[in-house]
Amino acid sequence: PEGLDEVEADHDNVRAALRWTIDQARTEESLSAVAALWRFWHLRGHLREGLGVCEEVVTLPGADEPSEAAAGALYAHASLKYWQGDTAQAKEGYLRSLEFARAAGAKPREAEAEFALAYAHAIFREFEEGHQAARGALRLYKELEDDLGIANATFADAYLWSLAGEWAHAEVELTKAIAAIEAIGDRFWLLNSRVVLAWTLTRLDRVDEAREILLDNLEIAIELGDRSTENMAIQGLATVAALGGDMDRALRLAGAAEAIADDLGGKAPTELIIGLDPETLARDRGVLDARAAELLAEGRSLPVEASRELARGVATIG
Repeated sequence: PEGLDEVEADHDNVRAALRWTIDQARTEESLSAVAALWRFWHLRGHLREGLGVCEEVVTLPGADEPSEAAAGALYAHASLKYWQGDTAQAKEGYLRSLEFARAAGAKPREAEAEFALAYAHAIFREFEEGHQAARGALRLYKELEDDLGIANATFADAYLWSLAGEWAHAEVELTKAIAAIEAIGDRFWLLNSRVVLAWTLTRLDRVDEAREILLDNLEIAIELGDRSTENMAIQGLATVAALGGDMDRALRLAGAAEAIADDLGGKAPTELIIGLDPETLARDRGVLDARAAELLAEGRSLPVEASRELARGVATIG
């Protein structure tokens, strides 16, 4: 997403302006502001702050009346809950956002709510409902002639196949969706879609391909200042390290990923992570619980650059 660096540089003023808008009960402006800011809060490690602000805004006078701005704020509120693990509440919020968007005739908001519901249904293994939501989003994005939305909805539909264990079919469909996203040039969505492809490839025993994707994702995430995607890359590389037999590195990387999630205030829901769990792999291969706990703690205490270098070292395994 564009503009994150500018918001970060002016964050104190953004906070002050938003606080004034809320205190003055300027509901429509406050709703629009949180709808625009939530992805910044997510990607730059302000999840808790963002959720607190959203919870104030959605209770302002008139915020419960359907409008484009209210649908956007409900979507933001649900998304911040999603990234902090409150998945049941997130799903309810996306359903309410969808209801508001339809009542207001806000088709772009309706499309994004359907898109999010594909993931929310997947968390609860409601795969048929998830496919219906992804395809509903696809239909709407086609009507809007939104190429990125079309590619993302196509990706969400493919992701559901991988979550259901249909990895070979998912790999084909993910590759098509990723090609479309790459042609558009949106690096944020490219990173997010490629990590799912990498997870899927590990399930198909194509670990070397997964490793190359994750190493590339790591560098781009660092360049973009996207700690959320960096966390997913490091977690994926922990799995690759474990599959390659380097259990010490795998567990330290798993600990480093946990530290990033703690710093951010959240992470992707565990139910949506397709990759094999590095801790489970290590224990299955004979690493004792006490040693595993020690290595995880070491990883959690690593400085940022040290954790990145440890992750880059996965390139040398095997």
